[in-house]
Amino acid sequence: MRIRKGVLIREETSAEGTFGKLTFDDDFYVYTGELPWRWNLRGKSCVPAGLYLFKMADSIKHGRCYEEYDDPNTERHEDVPDRDRIQIHAANWMGDVKKGFRSELLGRIAPGMMIDVYDGQKALMSSKKALKLLEANLGGKMFELEIKWGMGIGPQEAA
Repeated sequence: MRIRKGVLIREETSAEGTFGKLTFDDDFYVYTGELPWRWNLRGKSCVPAGLYLFKMADSIKHGRCYEEYDDPNTERHEDVPDRDRIQIHAANWMGDVKKGFRSELLGRIAPGMMIDVYDGQKALMSSKKALKLLEANLGGKMFELEIKWGMGIGPQEAA
């Protein structure tokens, strides 16, 4: 079984959120939103850069979504340190609530069809549609996700 590989490159980060693009080898992509980097604090920070596995799951809170999967058969993939049940689910806002921004994420990743400003805050648009397209493109199967910071962008810019 061939596992699809996606690369999420974070292109910008601020107190309004961390935004990027998740691309697969066949040119399929969705935009992404995450919380700002907050030193990997549970429920307050985006996921550390690294290589992870995600599989389809049914979440009580988010319904059908992708969830990080720790594969005991390989050492190549990481488990998110000090965190569990990292999910990819629909959400529009991902700002730092301590700085007055709205957020629908608790340290997870949201897909979107585009990044724009909504109700005065940078946000993802059509997140539910993007999640459905992601699932359809992947056939609901497990995939490998490499998360990277883009050139000139890193955790220090999100403070």
